[in-house]
Amino acid sequence: PFAVLGKNTNTTAIRDIKAEIAFTIYPNPANNLLQISIPASGTPQTLKVFDMLGNQMISQPVETAVTSLDISKFASGVYLVSVDNISTKKFIKE
Repeated sequence: PFAVLGKNTNTTAIRDIKAEIAFTIYPNPANNLLQISIPASGTPQTLKVFDMLGNQMISQPVETAVTSLDISKFASGVYLVSVDNISTKKFIKE
């Protein structure tokens, strides 16, 4: 699917629209272990974790419906979890 983002007499922009991936992260806030539940999609998915400065902390393929991440070495703060760079959620590391 495509969407027209803007149009005038000179230009038209088109962007590919990808469906959001519904996923759940828990517990939130978390201390040592973060669970991420991602529904099966039939295509390979990649899970990434970023700090608030944009530094990538983790990148790994999703291999099961529930993925456990060891965040015990992360500093306390807010982080972002991204699935396939499409859907993103925040979590807090205590």
